Amino acid sequence: MKPTRYLQSDSDQIIKLAKQAVGDTKDAAQAARKIEGFVREYVKEKSLSIGYASAVEVAVSREGDCTEHAVLTAALCQAVGIPARLALGYVYADEWADKENIFAGHAWTQAYVGGQWIALDGTRGPNGYNAGHLTLALGNGNPEDFFGLAMIQGQFEITDIEVNE
Repeated sequence: MKPTRYLQSDSDQIIKLAKQAVGDTKDAAQAARKIEGFVREYVKEKSLSIGYASAVEVAVSREGDCTEHAVLTAALCQAVGIPARLALGYVYADEWADKENIFAGHAWTQAYVGGQWIALDGTRGPNGYNAGHLTLALGNGNPEDFFGLAMIQGQFEITDIEVNE
């Protein structure tokens, strides 16, 4: 819940956006889902040109890729009292970067609601998270939380996925 240099949940701008996103919703799960959908619409320029921006920077530029969607989603959740963190890993994509049926590097948000962590993917919301997401690391939004992932990128292959129902 504590603001960080990338999740500035105490910023007036972030608090204002969070209130705009949730409206008069009092239910935490509904508020988190509203934030997920809000971020998807709010970030107008879907682009890989930003290295790694903070929530306030994304609020101003309205531009970014999955990491910018994730930091903004987490900061907005925290601003309305919902604990949130970032998740990094892979997501299944039918197509990405001229490749088909691959797992691509991805970032999303987890929010603590009703005694459990629920996943929110602002790039795909609402309800954008699915079984195609593979979490490899969790953090508080600072990029150094995820430096270790660079060391394993491309070092393993997913050969089979089993879904337990």
